[in-house]
Parts: sequence; structure tokens; C-alpha cells
Amino acid sequence: MKRRTAPLATEELARRCEAYLEALNREEYLFASGLKPETDLPDIEATFADLASLPSVDAVRQALEKATGEPALRLLNLLNFLIDLLMEAQVAPLQNRFYALQGKANLKIQKQSLPFRKSQAVLSSEPDRLVRLLIGSEQHRLFAKLNPILLESLQVTHALSAQLNRGGHVALCGRRLGVDLKGLGKAAEKLLAETRELYLEQMERTANQRLGLALDDLRREDMAFLLGGSEFDDRFPAGAMAVTAERIQQGLGLDPTAMGRIAYDLEDREGKSHRSCAYPIRVPEEIVVAVRPKAGPAPLRQFLQQVGEAMHRAYTDPSLPFEFRNLAAPSVIQASGHLLGRMVLDREWLAELPGQASGNEALHQSLALKEIYFFRLLATQFLYELVLHSEASFERKDVIFSDMIQEHCGVRFAPEAYLFFTEFHFHSAVYLRGLLLESVLRRRLVERFGEKWRQRKEAGGFLRDLWKGGGRISHADALERLGSKEYDLSPLAEDLKALFT
Repeated sequence: MKRRTAPLATEELARRCEAYLEALNREEYLFASGLKPETDLPDIEATFADLASLPSVDAVRQALEKATGEPALRLLNLLNFLIDLLMEAQVAPLQNRFYALQGKANLKIQKQSLPFRKSQAVLSSEPDRLVRLLIGSEQHRLFAKLNPILLESLQVTHALSAQLNRGGHVALCGRRLGVDLKGLGKAAEKLLAETRELYLEQMERTANQRLGLALDDLRREDMAFLLGGSEFDDRFPAGAMAVTAERIQQGLGLDPTAMGRIAYDLEDREGKSHRSCAYPIRVPEEIVVAVRPKAGPAPLRQFLQQVGEAMHRAYTDPSLPFEFRNLAAPSVIQASGHLLGRMVLDREWLAELPGQASGNEALHQSLALKEIYFFRLLATQFLYELVLHSEASFERKDVIFSDMIQEHCGVRFAPEAYLFFTEFHFHSAVYLRGLLLESVLRRRLVERFGEKWRQRKEAGGFLRDLWKGGGRISHADALERLGSKEYDLSPLAEDLKALFT
């Protein structure tokens, strides 16, 4: 299909964006849930290819220059979405090569073939360290083959960012997120400093007890097994996932289906992904939460997060325009998901679950260690991305990547992994901000409704009031409303310390 040459009016662009998102999310749900054996996504992308274009971006930018107040915020949300589409379209051929090479790759482990896509799951359940290291070595060989593709994608991304913003990629991402990324970097450094001693003590003890290794000997290949916690899976049966979520929702006085707006696809269907996902097909009227139920605290937490995000979208005011209904700040949506997902770390809440009344300390310690490792790795990745994207040259960035993770997490990541585990658009910053917002939101709920806030219908009303604003409420607005500051990550440090007391 030929691309449009003349830019569309912003109203028509918004209408087409809404139609595109509905078609995209519906198709992704049907395919990922095993309801369709093949996907029509290429046809959908071709039908709406005009959206991922410089004329469309320029049309909204020109309108934004003349707008103020709420219309300006609507246009900003639309502009960010169109830039996302443009960025994705520019690197799509490279991404297709990247995924195709991964899909075909098989690792040779002790004369046996292991599909690369299954290798990380195997690491989490492999007790033999020699085998784990062999898997890691084979993974690193593949990373080295993938790096030229990823490096070219990075160069294309930076070139497009320079075209869209004179300040380059970091400046463009900061403007789009509404945050000083370097200022957030300083806050991340402080978070790492405040939790360093606690982390090193806990990780060294666990590495020695579980693996017989000193902290300096830990490698990336060890971490999935070290932190897996599969011994606790039977305490969180797959069949109880939906009941657990419903208990939380009803305690808050919330309808689990949000008055019929949320559907739950919980069938154990062949070809369906085990990973929970919320599909906002039409916000707020049609949202699907799909999962192939799986036992364990990690799958439960992921499911609860998706339920929280679905609830946020489903309670969005339906009278809002598309840019506010569908294009809410990702960190604000994530905060609602984290609020429910983090229940798994609450000792009192765990004790209330069937079969969880006693013997939870070992489980809690396992979850706490996994949490602090994840936070520190996330903060380190964000700081590394600042280095990677702030300089014109990419030389020695592989060594810097490895050194930074070793410094802050005490774990050796191979330099070959420097692009495979790196995000090009600062989603790490979005995730950090979402975690901060959840932490602040949880504190306000405790202050207003007590430690048992999750059992207070008034707390559910408070959340509904927050959710109904949709994309009209930016991340900065939400923080201000909750009485917190953008560059203060101390609530996250306090949460991590509290996990070990």
C-alpha cells in the first residue's frame, strides 16, 4: 500500500492512531493467546504505514507550537506516540533480522542442541554450574553475532533523534518523558550508594549458602538459578491466580471486570504464552488480561501487575479524547500495576493466602533478594544507557557495560552482552519512575487508610479517582498530587531496606 504524501490534520491522525491501536492490540492478543495460528500484523502495519512518517510527526509538532494548556498536552501525547511509530519503522528491517537470527539459533551444549529462546529458562533450573557456564558461553557467541545488527539499529536511532532534535538522542528522550535524564541519573547513583552495603551483604551470604561461591565469582549465568525460587512454586498454584487477584479487587471495593470492561482469558491453551499481558483493545470499554496459568510467586506477581494496569485503563473516563484515554504516561500505568504486583512482598498479605500462614520467612528472603538485585541492575542499566547514548563513539562501551554491572551488582556480565541487555529508548528510566510512583502512592494509601488499606473500599475509591484522569495526568502531575519529588528515589531505598528488617 502506498504511503500518503500529504500530512493529515491532527484530528484525523488521532482517529487513525486509535483505529491502529485497536487493530494492533486485538491481533496481538489473538495471536499470543493461541487463538490464531498466524498473524496479520504485517498487513495492519502496512495499512497504517502513513502514521510512521516524518510528515505526520511534523504536522503534530507544528500544531503543538501553537497550542497551550490541555490541547498542548493532548498533542504532546499524540506526538510521542507518532515518534514511537517512526522510530520502530526505521529499525524494523534490522529488528526482523535480529529476531530471525535468534529464532533459528541453537546452542550446542554437551553434544546436545538447545534452542536459544529456551536457554534462559533452562539456566533458571540448571543446578550444574558447569552446564550453566557452557550455556552462557554459547549465548555469548550468539550475542557477538547479533551485535552488528544491534549497533546498526542504535546508529539509525541516534541519526533519527538528531534529525528530530538538535540536542540528540538523550535530549529528545528527556523531552518526551518530561524529565531531566541526567538529574534522574544522579538520583539513581544515590539509590545505589544507599543500598550498596545491604545488597552486598545479602547477596554474598546467599551466593555462599546456595552455590558455594564468593560474590566476586558470580556470573550472569548463575543469577536465574540463584534467584529462581522454584522451591516455593507449589505455594502459589496456577489455578489460584484469578482468585487471588479477585480477592484484592473485592477488598478494595472494585469490580474485577470493571463493569464488564475487562475480560480474563485464563485458558491453558496450546500455543498460548505463559506470560501475563493486558491488551487495551478499546480503552476503556474492551480490555483483555490473558495468561496461561503457571505456578509460582513470579508468575503471580506478573499477573497481578497486568491486572493493575488493566484496572487503571478500565476506570479511565470514557468521555476523554483518544490522546488521554489511550496514551497515558507509561510510568503512571505501571505504578498501578506495581501496586498490585508488590502484594507478593507483603508479609501480612502472604500470611492471609491459603497455605501461607507459616513458614514464609525463607520465601520472603528469597523474594527480597531478587527485588534488591533487580532494582540495582535496573538503576545500573539506566546509568549505562546514559553513557552509551551521550557519546558519539561506541568504542569500549562493551567493557564499560561489564564493569558497571560488576561494580554495582557484583556480577560478571560478558562484554558481548552490552547491547543485547540494553534498551535504546530509556525504558529503564520509565520503569524507575513507575516504581517510584508506586512507592509514593502506597505510602499515601497507608497514611490515609491505614496499614490495612487493601481492605478498605475508600482506598479503592481513591484509586478510581486517580485512574479516571487517564493521560490527562502526567507523571509529574501524579507525583505532585501525591506530595513527592521527581528526583528523590529515597522511597525506593527505604522500601528495599524494609524488606530485610
